[in-house]
Amino acid sequence: MRTVDTSLYSSEKTTRIKPDVIDLSGLPRIEKSPAETRTTDVFISQIREEQKEQPLETERNSERSENRTNFRTENRSPLLPIKRKTKRYSFEFYDDQIVRLKRLKNRVESAGESITLSEMARLAIDHYLKEQGE
Repeated sequence: MRTVDTSLYSSEKTTRIKPDVIDLSGLPRIEKSPAETRTTDVFISQIREEQKEQPLETERNSERSENRTNFRTENRSPLLPIKRKTKRYSFEFYDDQIVRLKRLKNRVESAGESITLSEMARLAIDHYLKEQGE
């Protein structure tokens, strides 16, 4: 069996190059600049608000019955909103569209919100389908 000299891999090796210590205390703080309101930002905010305002399918009955059953029901939670399932699908986009989407994503995130490119594409498709009457 071959033996390997592990001293070559030791972190205690004195010949390793160590980085210089940099003092960053004199630099100004990085703060968020006020976000510019553009039509795309307003569009995303409006779509999100519309989705929040959609009513739930059923309303909760606050009265509880004393009778309990040992059987599980098929529809366990009618109170939660129906979550749309996603499916991975490949589409082709123009390079300039991807650049503009990434720029919009950065602008939205700098305003303190979180959004993904997929979410933006889904919102845009929903908007397009709504305009087409679908």
